[in-house]
Amino acid sequence: MLVQILASDNVQLNDFIQLSCLVGILTLGLAHGAIDDILYKKNNDSINKTDFILKYLVAILSYFGLWILVPNAALILFLLLSGYHFGQAQFAIYNFRSNKTNKLLNTSWGMMIILLLFYFNKELLLESASFFPAIPTSLSWMLLNSTSLLAISCIVFCSVILDKYFKKEIKGEAILFEIFLIGLTTFSFKLFDPFISFSLFFIIIHSIETLTHEFDYFKTSLGIKKLRNFIKSLIPFTVISVIGIGLILTMMSYFGYYNYLPFVILILISSITAPHSFIMNEFYSSELKSNSN
Repeated sequence: MLVQILASDNVQLNDFIQLSCLVGILTLGLAHGAIDDILYKKNNDSINKTDFILKYLVAILSYFGLWILVPNAALILFLLLSGYHFGQAQFAIYNFRSNKTNKLLNTSWGMMIILLLFYFNKELLLESASFFPAIPTSLSWMLLNSTSLLAISCIVFCSVILDKYFKKEIKGEAILFEIFLIGLTTFSFKLFDPFISFSLFFIIIHSIETLTHEFDYFKTSLGIKKLRNFIKSLIPFTVISVIGIGLILTMMSYFGYYNYLPFVILILISSITAPHSFIMNEFYSSELKSNSN
């Protein structure tokens, strides 16, 4: 009886955590990309909101087309863009000088996160990749080779971060903090299932960090110092995104394409990530130039 009660409690707790993660993704996760139009105007003053939305939609449709033509390349490019974007947000607070090594640092750090997720959930993700139709074979290849790819990412990251340490671009305390953060993320990937563990990283470490950078920009460059005004600017596109995703998934369920949901979700996320990562790269690059002047 006690075992049954504990098992029931664990199931309920797991469901609650998964629901909380989903809410976090649909709020903070989507919100961190909900002001791309405002950030884009930082270096493109003449563009209006309508033109921006059209360009954004063209970029999304173009990436969708890439999935149709070369799905394996689309998946690998998505993971590389995501890795670079994760790393760039993580190291944005440091005024690193070398742009070339910055790209290596950002990509290697972000790919370490992704590959750690793959490494600790290899069997489960391989089973899912084989069960659900249309998932590109490149995912299985990356999962099977996650150990080697993770080792390469670690070597590149350690080499670049040590180079920056010896050039006095980053302090030892900051390196120890990054190592601690990677260790904490590793523990999460090992302890929880893939959805929960990655959601915790995406929401707490990535999205909140990015939102902090965006709010700092609002305060220093746009004169918007109140948090509630910043939150108001996040709401329109966050709500539109939630409704759009909800409609697509509802239609998929209605017509019985349940098995294709993971593939469609992957396409949706990657097609939105592509323009978002390029806009954030431009934003962070211009912020770095402003801080160095």
